[in-house]
Amino acid sequence: MKEIRFNKYATGRVWQGELPDLDYDPHQIIERRYPALAINRARPESAAIEVRLGPPRDFTGALGARFIPDSGTALCVQLLTSDYYNSEIVPWALAQTRDEFRVGLPDEYVDGLFRGVDRSTHREGLGSGTLRFDRAAHGMIGSAPVVFGWLAEAVIYLLTLGDTSADVRELHPFFFKRKE
Repeated sequence: MKEIRFNKYATGRVWQGELPDLDYDPHQIIERRYPALAINRARPESAAIEVRLGPPRDFTGALGARFIPDSGTALCVQLLTSDYYNSEIVPWALAQTRDEFRVGLPDEYVDGLFRGVDRSTHREGLGSGTLRFDRAAHGMIGSAPVVFGWLAEAVIYLLTLGDTSADVRELHPFFFKRKE
């Protein structure tokens, strides 16, 4: 895990090749398929990002995924959703002092997350396989569908990096100066 600082008010954490302890019991699994090319990847990849983006509004969220390559012609994106209220509080979260940060991905964030996957300019770089978003946390106040779209784009980007370490300057555009 690597801590990052976007600016004076915005911070984050990045995991590459590992995932944070944000497991949850799935409420449902939602799938969407995208055309993809078979790209020779030696092994599965995993990545996650947590953000706390400050003023004027405090946006928060965390999202992680695993990518398992295959030799097919499709990218299968799976989202594991969770029950909104019956989830554990994340005591180590960046947003913990200002928000109640809970493990899971409530159904209300699914459309936003898929919009991020649809928008991703790095999605094709994954190739064919299964992209499974199975780690997440949300703030009871600071999370929104748009945040999970930004997080999805950033996670896909991190997965395409492989062993290359992410730089905060490369992650900055996923969260700032956006037109939604």
